[in-house]
Amino acid sequence: MHADRQPCDTATGVMEPGRLFESPYTDRAPTGPDMVFAESDVEVIVEILRAVRRTAETTETS
Repeated sequence: MHADRQPCDTATGVMEPGRLFESPYTDRAPTGPDMVFAESDVEVIVEILRAVRRTAETTETS
């Protein structure tokens, strides 16, 4: 992982929402998910990613 990249561990389902605005996602949608989805849908996707991260962190520390 590059130092400037946000954490991403899709093997465990954890991904920072900011990654949606980086490659490989921007390879198909250069401006990010808002090029493909409505803003309200992007907000839902981001909240889901945050919820998964909270759940994964809670599980790891238990």
